[in-house]
Amino acid sequence: MKNTAHPQQLASSPFHLYVLELADGHFYVGISTDVDRRFREHQAGEGAEWTRLHPPMRVIYREPLHTLDKHIAEKRESEYTAQLMGLHGVKKVRGGHYTQRDEAWATPALKAHGQWERIQSARLSRTAVNTDDSWNDAVDGFLTIATAYHDSEPEDGQDERMHAAAHRLTRYREWRDAFDPMLSIRFWGRKLSILAVLLSIKLHRPVGSKVPSTYDVLANAMLRTKNGAAGLRHLYLHAWQAYQPEATENQERALERFLQMLDTPAELDRQYDEIVCVLFPECRARLRGYQR
Repeated sequence: MKNTAHPQQLASSPFHLYVLELADGHFYVGISTDVDRRFREHQAGEGAEWTRLHPPMRVIYREPLHTLDKHIAEKRESEYTAQLMGLHGVKKVRGGHYTQRDEAWATPALKAHGQWERIQSARLSRTAVNTDDSWNDAVDGFLTIATAYHDSEPEDGQDERMHAAAHRLTRYREWRDAFDPMLSIRFWGRKLSILAVLLSIKLHRPVGSKVPSTYDVLANAMLRTKNGAAGLRHLYLHAWQAYQPEATENQERALERFLQMLDTPAELDRQYDEIVCVLFPECRARLRGYQR
């Protein structure tokens, strides 16, 4: 295959991934066309800020990446950094996109690149969890925790606790791979997440939002989604039909226009359908019978 990378992105020699063991149980992940030379630079204080804070001890891993394209190498570097963070913790590892010294800055970068959830899941998979209650009780418990999370002001550790509540459901035999998208912060996180919108519709009140009515939550969600909410509109509109929150006459007229979208062909994001059917069973028949 012809390499179409920009010439400035290409190295003269193939890149290698490397991992350094640092002092005090810290680690650094990097890429280089000459690992030994780069290690010496780190030892001399000419490398990353992280290796100046935590002196390098030795190279503990090398991986030939068989590419001259720096962007491809950097992608692998970031992925491996996230893997090591899952093993050793965010506080102990830096590299790739995640070179920020302060964890408070590294965590948003991990969330932005979709790696934070993977790290949390890796950590939680090694943690014992009590699953004595029934699946239905566990689902109800998750929704209770989610409602409290969205109704409260942000605080340290809250996202971790919320993700742990979602991950706990994976320990039940009823869990299926089709439910995995609920572990994404896009589904349950703050800022008008999918879960917050659906909870607002179910509970007939704004959840995680300061807007005056449930209708306003729906309208904002429809406007925020790409192409007029084409991707996720079916989730919100089927939920509205299932739970029927109150609306003014003017809002009802606007809702009629929204609901007409269900009959308009569009490319939908259906990865969340199955878990929504579990968390909001009143929507199940509508979602599973919807063919658009």
